Amino acid sequence: MKYLDKQEENGAVQARFYCSDTVACFDVSPQMDYMVCECRDGTIHLWSLETGNLEWSRPSLIDREFQYVHPKGDVVRDGGAYRRINSRILTFYRSVVFHPSGMSVLPGTLRSAYTLEGDCNSLYPDSNCTFSHCAFPTDKKTILTDRFDDPKEVVLWSMETGQELRRIAWSDVITSFAISQDGLQIAFADVTGSIYLDVAEGQRQHLLKCDVACGMMHFTQDNKALVCGYLSYRIEDGIGYGQFGWVSYRNPVLILRRLKTTFPPPRGVDFVLWPIEQKIQAGEYVFDDGLLLGRVKNVHSVFPSLETGFYKWLDNGTALVGSPSFKYVAAIHVGSLSKVNYAFARQVVEKVVFSSEGDVIYSITSKDEGSASAVLVTVFRMSSREILVEKSFTCPSLSLVPVKEGVVLCLKHKVPELWNFELTECIRQIPKLKGTEKLIRLSDELIACEWYRRIITPEELSDFGYPSEIEDSLELRAEDDSIEENEALHLANFTDEETSDDSSTTDSSAEFRDFVIKTFNRLFLALFVDIVNVTSGECVSSIKARVCPNDDAFVSCNSQNQLLVCNCEELDDDFFEGEQLTLSLRNNNSSSCVWKRKDERYDTRSFTPYFMFSPDGEFVVTWASFSSGYGVHILDAKTGETQRTLLKDQDDIVDCKFVVNCESLVCCSKDNFLRLFNIRSGDQLSVLDIEEQPCCLGACLDKPLVAIGLWGARLKFVHVELPGVQDSEGKKGSLTKQK
Repeated sequence: MKYLDKQEENGAVQARFYCSDTVACFDVSPQMDYMVCECRDGTIHLWSLETGNLEWSRPSLIDREFQYVHPKGDVVRDGGAYRRINSRILTFYRSVVFHPSGMSVLPGTLRSAYTLEGDCNSLYPDSNCTFSHCAFPTDKKTILTDRFDDPKEVVLWSMETGQELRRIAWSDVITSFAISQDGLQIAFADVTGSIYLDVAEGQRQHLLKCDVACGMMHFTQDNKALVCGYLSYRIEDGIGYGQFGWVSYRNPVLILRRLKTTFPPPRGVDFVLWPIEQKIQAGEYVFDDGLLLGRVKNVHSVFPSLETGFYKWLDNGTALVGSPSFKYVAAIHVGSLSKVNYAFARQVVEKVVFSSEGDVIYSITSKDEGSASAVLVTVFRMSSREILVEKSFTCPSLSLVPVKEGVVLCLKHKVPELWNFELTECIRQIPKLKGTEKLIRLSDELIACEWYRRIITPEELSDFGYPSEIEDSLELRAEDDSIEENEALHLANFTDEETSDDSSTTDSSAEFRDFVIKTFNRLFLALFVDIVNVTSGECVSSIKARVCPNDDAFVSCNSQNQLLVCNCEELDDDFFEGEQLTLSLRNNNSSSCVWKRKDERYDTRSFTPYFMFSPDGEFVVTWASFSSGYGVHILDAKTGETQRTLLKDQDDIVDCKFVVNCESLVCCSKDNFLRLFNIRSGDQLSVLDIEEQPCCLGACLDKPLVAIGLWGARLKFVHVELPGVQDSEGKKGSLTKQK
């Protein structure tokens, strides 16, 4: 996959180093030619910054405990790789760093080191130095570390001999520490919130007392000020399955303390990435420098939902950025201007629709216009690369379906209309489709119209399986508390009643039918999906099914007049919040199911499941549904059984579309990647870095083109070239790898 417009490739992302698991920390060699990182899965990776290649992966030499932070809202989330000090303090690891020579890596100990070739050699085998965090002075002749086995001590070690030079043993747990650039002063903080300056053996100065214990600190380059920071995380109960978990309650905070003054330090300044880059003089400090909240538009676009992390400047305005909530480190050009300003970013592309021949594209964008609901439709012609028209509608929602004669527009609560392809002229109204909630394109002439009706007439009752199947349905509902006891008994009396009198039987049947209609209308909504020929205006067929009015229902249909219905119901659980998702395939006008699948989801976040048939009807693709929303599931449309699962570790899938043929599926997710899969084999064919969070996808089977909807009412276009196509088996789109 490649961008249609070459300029799209010159974005903020210079490189992205995708690791085996969440990145706990990273370091850059003194020569700026290598990057090393440690991951949550206990591996260390060395990357070349010159080639972008992974040089080697090796096991961590020390077992570590990593903490997970629950993010705000519905966002990307990984396992988490934060460092815990005690029950109240969370911070970062700095457990893997380069040796001052740049020729080896210190894997959290001075006993051994990994060479640039990946060999594990002895460094100072007699040293008992093992650490989770460390700091160097400018000359790097010494290293200041914590004690892996004693959180109340920090130790200064010689990098020339590996011997201990100085030890600070404290009465409380030490939460952070730093060494001055000249190596003469050591500062540390403890769990009480106190910060001390240790200038020499036995000479200790109390600098200040903070309300919150600091988990990070460093000296300014002139050694005249100390910068302290803490992550605003706390432990809360009731997260997920009732376990304790870390949550973020505000942005991280930094404090600046000048060492030669008694004035209270400025505090309460929010930051995103640590360490804050310092100026030469403390008086010129970084409140206008570094990667602060106001300076990270490009960082936020590359790392969706970023709350905090760490970075290292390289050159030419480029910084390496990572976070203990993500699986990659990115080289980002921080200084490049963002294309999306605040006002523009409030517009979001909600849907992208291709015309049948693929040359005209319709972008449907929501607009923030106060209390009014506005939808903007932009018509774009690919052959000339020009915008044909922009048309605004005031309505709660809009469905747009291109067909052979033009475009069917359905505004909620209004009569659907057929427009020309450029949306400059309304050809005619389609009164027969009034009341339609949703349109689904089936072919150049056929569309499926979804709508609901609460009242079922006696004549229509047989369409829903009366009497046998509807009685079964009502009996099942009678077992539920939703039917009052007297109605349940009434239903049981009718279904079990046997009488020999013909007139009595006739009266009972009529009364029972009336009761069934009344109960059915109270318990269920009637879902209708009409297949309509837009050219003739005639209804080709009508599919009916029942759904529960208190449940969320999501519906799709195929060319065989079958309905795919997904219902979500709250679980009756006294301890956990959850929902039961039921996905079923139903034949036309039948309440029975061809197949049915159920899955339980325990999560406090709201969700919307998505599913669609493959163009040939062989598969059903669904995401944000099974396995608590993780993965893209490929189901056999005939049986409902899972054939394979793609992206099984991700619950951040944004959209999926078929492109070029019935087997090639493009998926985009909130980790900013567009991926191309063959759903029959499960092979991932290509990956493209979008560089910002996508909102939706559009694609066309007749064109190798994908449109990516973005924030700011923008589109990116991607050309898809399959590795090989053969028709030897008479099946379009069967893939073979090129040799």
